[in-house]
Amino acid sequence: MTSDASRPRLTVLLLAAGLAAAIFAVDLGLTHVVGLGSLYALPLLLGLWLPWRRYPWIFASVASVLLVLGFLHKAPDVPRHLAIVSRSISVAVIWLMAAAVFSYRRIERRYEAEADRAQKYLDIVGVCVVAIDAGERVTLLNATGCELLGCSPAEAVGLNWFDTFIPPEDREGTRRVHRELMAGRGTIEEHYENDLMTRDGARRRIAWHNVALRDETGRITGTLSSGLDVTDRRAAEQALHRSLKDLSDMKWAIDQSAIVARTDVRGRITYVNDQFCQISKYMREELIGRDHRMINSGYHPKEYIRNLWHTIANGDIWRGELRNRAKDGTIYWVDTTIVPFLDEAGKPYQYMAVRYDITERKLQEQALRESEERFRLMAESAPMMIWVTAPDRSAEYFNRRWLAFSGRTLGEEAGFGWTTGLHPDDRERCLAVYESAFTARRSFELQCRMRRADGEYRVVESHGVPRFTPAGEFLGYLGSSVDITDRLREEERSREQAALVRLGEMAAVVAHEVKNPLAGIRGALQIIGGRLDPRAAETRIIGDMTARIDSLNRMVEDLLLFARPRQLKLAAVHVLALLGDVGGLLKQDPSYAGIAFEIAGEDVALQADVDFLRAVFLNLVLNASQAMQGQGVLRVGVEAAAARCRITVADTGPGIPPDVRTRIFQPFFTTKSRGTGLGLPIARRAVELHRGTITIDCPPGGGTVVTVDLPLGPDSGAAPPDA
Repeated sequence: MTSDASRPRLTVLLLAAGLAAAIFAVDLGLTHVVGLGSLYALPLLLGLWLPWRRYPWIFASVASVLLVLGFLHKAPDVPRHLAIVSRSISVAVIWLMAAAVFSYRRIERRYEAEADRAQKYLDIVGVCVVAIDAGERVTLLNATGCELLGCSPAEAVGLNWFDTFIPPEDREGTRRVHRELMAGRGTIEEHYENDLMTRDGARRRIAWHNVALRDETGRITGTLSSGLDVTDRRAAEQALHRSLKDLSDMKWAIDQSAIVARTDVRGRITYVNDQFCQISKYMREELIGRDHRMINSGYHPKEYIRNLWHTIANGDIWRGELRNRAKDGTIYWVDTTIVPFLDEAGKPYQYMAVRYDITERKLQEQALRESEERFRLMAESAPMMIWVTAPDRSAEYFNRRWLAFSGRTLGEEAGFGWTTGLHPDDRERCLAVYESAFTARRSFELQCRMRRADGEYRVVESHGVPRFTPAGEFLGYLGSSVDITDRLREEERSREQAALVRLGEMAAVVAHEVKNPLAGIRGALQIIGGRLDPRAAETRIIGDMTARIDSLNRMVEDLLLFARPRQLKLAAVHVLALLGDVGGLLKQDPSYAGIAFEIAGEDVALQADVDFLRAVFLNLVLNASQAMQGQGVLRVGVEAAAARCRITVADTGPGIPPDVRTRIFQPFFTTKSRGTGLGLPIARRAVELHRGTITIDCPPGGGTVVTVDLPLGPDSGAAPPDA
């Protein structure tokens, strides 16, 4: 099958063959006509549309043969010489025509080759080439132009250039210039730029070079323009311009706020701004070409400066503070950043130093250090505990007295480590006051129990005041704390002594006015009871009355003992033996048969009043047994250390509520339905007469622990083996 491109050529070839055959047939039919041979020129002219270069020669040869054959078939009455002349002329005409067609086709091919070569030149120049005729139509557009505008040459040629590719806002102006040029009233502008609109609506900036196209008479018939797409270049130039403007603005801003200097790789100054001259008090001419040693104050060690140069010489940025000396000798501080500029090999070729004046800040820091040093000297020598906190509530300083009290280091107490020393019962309340004061930024004071280095909880009174900068910025708290345990005890002791004086006076009256009559009443009841029948109801009533009189008598005796205790009768007392006696007394009461009484520890000897101590521990053991309701384990421990003896009585009862615990040693305070409320006050008074202490604690797991701490005395020691 023939292709679509070869089909027209085949048609022309068949047409030429048909015409040749028709002319030959006519020539044979008209034997008396002699001029028909010239008609072979018609199919020969079809060679103008056929691509075969030899077609004119081949057809001329075929036509010559056909003319000869036609001559041979002519009628005999036609003059022979006339036929020969006629056929010769036809052959000559055919061959001349063949030569003309061949020459035309050769010229045409050469023109096409030159046009193709010219088009290739236009396509590879890399710029848009466009030709526009007087009617504003595109007559030529190269490949670059097609690619730029988004269309093929066939689509572009014939389009109105201005309506299709010029943006609406520029269209009338450019069209007017073109029309005036075509009318001979204007001059062509060889170089200019304008925007083009591509087929997809995008805008491109084109820089044009233009020439006018003229005909043989010199009349302008159109324009030929080459355009370079400078859209990206112009965008880059604008970006560069903006960057240069930004750099210029930044340089101006830095020059207004910072001290700037530039040096070469050897450190010689090549540029300084006005701020540098102002702070150094040197003229710019005095600085250029010199190095920074002229403002060196000699403050920094040589190693510091060597490290600076080593850092920037390696291409790294150096940051630090420098103390410099101005021309008039004044000292100033600068916060400095030195940036090395590197070449293609990564080596510095110059340095830029940007500095900020921090002299005022350094003076303030120095004043602050001196103030802090004065504060520390005062705080360390203060007769109280001093502490300082940060704005975030964490503690950052404790003086020597605080650390001696807590027995911990500053690192252990700092932050919130100090809260570990708060008594568990006071911790929540203490921290609530602390947090509330921080939130309100107000002064506060509070009392809470804190653990001393020896483990004893002491009552500490603290006062805190907020700290602020002159600008009103909150800095935290400054506070003081004082151990007021001894003061509270002394105040309590004073109150008790005053009460005891009044109680002693009352006890004397009671002993005189009550005890003696009670003795007479009891004696009378015994006489009456002795006369009655033991089985009589009156005998039981008299017995009950006698028991109540005995209880009232013991109450009076307790009152006398508490108000006016007798002098101590000191003797060697072996603690384990004493506690064993107390346990024996407890077991005699059947109400406490369910109590497991355990004693542990080493036996030591005390210089003490055995009756007083027996009464103390019997009272503690009975209270513990009653708290356990006659069922449980009662553990008594003995421990000797640091010339003192510590005896603990621990039960497994429900414990003592905090509100009761604070009042438990107050005279006449009791939670029992029957009792004088003098048992524990008498016990504490007896212990204090021995220069000891008694404390009560309730562990979180339940129960109550009573601790009696007594001095051992000079004759303390272990019990004998046979004790």
